[in-house]
Amino acid sequence: MNQINNGQAIEYPYKIMILGDEERSGKFELYHLLTMSNPNFDNLPPCNIHTHIVEVEEEDFALELWTPVCDEHSDKTRTIYYPGTDAFIIVFSASSEDSIQYTTQVLLPEVRYFIDHFAKYKDVPVILVATNVKKTPNNIINIAQENGVSKYVEVQFSQIHTIEVFTQAINAIQAFHSSSSVNSTDRVHYSDRERQFFRSSLTSEAPDGDFDQVDKTLEITTMPGTIYFYTLDGSEPTKSSKRYTNKISLHSSNENAIKMIAVERCKYASEVVIFNSPIESSPPQGYFDPISKSFHIIAKAGCNYYYSLDGSKPDKHSALYSEPEGVLFDDVPNTAFESHLNVPQLVRVVAIEKDKLKSKIKNFKPYDCE
Repeated sequence: MNQINNGQAIEYPYKIMILGDEERSGKFELYHLLTMSNPNFDNLPPCNIHTHIVEVEEEDFALELWTPVCDEHSDKTRTIYYPGTDAFIIVFSASSEDSIQYTTQVLLPEVRYFIDHFAKYKDVPVILVATNVKKTPNNIINIAQENGVSKYVEVQFSQIHTIEVFTQAINAIQAFHSSSSVNSTDRVHYSDRERQFFRSSLTSEAPDGDFDQVDKTLEITTMPGTIYFYTLDGSEPTKSSKRYTNKISLHSSNENAIKMIAVERCKYASEVVIFNSPIESSPPQGYFDPISKSFHIIAKAGCNYYYSLDGSKPDKHSALYSEPEGVLFDDVPNTAFESHLNVPQLVRVVAIEKDKLKSKIKNFKPYDCE
């Protein structure tokens, strides 16, 4: 990766701050058009802090994308995300007066003030991006110049236009850095310190969950505002993976572990958590004893056995098998299979060993009592 500062190659991702009003600006579309091949705009994942590679003139550049909330509730706290930013991309809808007003009266002055008074380095380009353009807004060029905007771009929602926006940002960063007197090593060290600080406080909590031995499912303890993505084929989960919405059913055909990440808005994705599915309990073994008029299971230590006599599937709410008496037929209520021994037509048993999934159901048919 050949990112240049003052003629020297450096090895850190450029931090790109993407700003714009929440409802109309189009910043989410730009983010997802860059980071996903075919985004579903009706069901978009959160815009987490994400590193994406963009190729410019056969060179690869890593961009760390940030999309903090931009509304009246966050106006006083949003700038806490800004330290270490290499470029600002401010997006607005040219067809919305509210979007234009929020950009020109709040975001542009806010960014300019931060760069002038708080930024470690003053060579931070600002790219102003207009979407939904039918006509260039009045005075937007003058306002952009007054706020030190480096580049004004009008785009449509397409991957070609999206890549052009981020290419402009990369070119602006390269131009600013190549003419800067700042030592490249100092810039890298500062960027690393800021990134480590933000990672320590802005990383999503790792997924946590429990296996249900009887239902053969994995249930995740979900957190508000967090989306979980997982894979069953052993691959690494991403925001394009299957989204967790309900308990995950486990199947014996799933040979690989369940891998999962947690994703939140403007946070780093959690570490990948691996849930290794427990193995199934051994199938129960049993026999009928005609002398004692009972059914017995060859029990294993630490294993519970649940059974049914009416043909239903046994589960944790069914009768619990106990030794040494076993299942006494004389104590069984009359069933459809009537005999002088009250023997059921079928005994269905499931085994549940400690830290294992329930076994397959085993059906036991009694001897012919006639």
